[in-house]
Amino acid sequence: MKLNAITAAKQPLKSNKYLRILIPLLLLGSIILIFGMLKPAYVSFGNILNLLSEFSMVGLVSIGMAIVLSAGQVDLSIGHIAGISAVVTSLLLVRGVSTFLSILLGIGTSTVFGILNGFLTAYLGVSSFIGSLGTMFIIVGVRYWLTGGATIMCLPSSYTALGKMPYPLIFLIGAFLLAFFLMDTTALGRRLYLIGENLDASELCGIRIRQETFIVFIFSAVFGAFAGEILAARQGLANVDIGDRFMMEAFIAANLGRVLSGERLVALGALFGSALLVFLIGGLTMLGVDPSWLNFIKGSVFLATLIGSIITKRGEEE
Repeated sequence: MKLNAITAAKQPLKSNKYLRILIPLLLLGSIILIFGMLKPAYVSFGNILNLLSEFSMVGLVSIGMAIVLSAGQVDLSIGHIAGISAVVTSLLLVRGVSTFLSILLGIGTSTVFGILNGFLTAYLGVSSFIGSLGTMFIIVGVRYWLTGGATIMCLPSSYTALGKMPYPLIFLIGAFLLAFFLMDTTALGRRLYLIGENLDASELCGIRIRQETFIVFIFSAVFGAFAGEILAARQGLANVDIGDRFMMEAFIAANLGRVLSGERLVALGALFGSALLVFLIGGLTMLGVDPSWLNFIKGSVFLATLIGSIITKRGEEE
């Protein structure tokens, strides 16, 4: 009798989980269908490759942001962290350093800033909003100091090849699998969810909140760094503000994923949010929508996801 009651109680939860996967897929399919009808070139092979490449970059930073959000924190510096990795790597490449070592040092530089964010938030008690904002401005200064405001060009083909499909998608799939394994199959993931949902309960359970919070900023920095590397390789250059746009896109996509797929499907939700955002903006761009209106739309989607996230959370609490 008791077993039947437990099984019956689990059925709605299971159905709800499938629904949270189905709805984003239907929305994405609708976006592709509508824009494909309005602009046939939207579904051309070349444009789909471009959209997938963009999706890979936004997906990487969104997964990193989603992991941070799951622990109840925020990383405003993720776009700039992506940029500093690209800048350092590009500077080393034009000075003759090997591609592998250049990328390694670029990602390592981003990781240092992730460690700084984690230390400020977890061990000094600085608000992640304020701490990552400070890190963002530090990175702006460092990038101008390293480049003198100039664009770094003439990157070697061994590096720019990484910006061509299928490499961006391979990096994204690898990041997704890692994030999915971390958040949905390990004790660390369950502890991060608990920290984000109820900090007091986490402390009572004996969870090492400082260490866990510290870790999420490192993941965010590494995922962001890979996105920056892909962007620089794709463009064949690194300008001084490279990657800056990723902050808003990551925040929108991560929150959109949380609203549509729930707070317990972090990696999958971030992918869905990224795909919806990229394919929507890509379609509007092909239709000739003015860039100022694109920013207006992004801002509107951003506010809508925040409101939706608040409403969803209140509904779950009730």
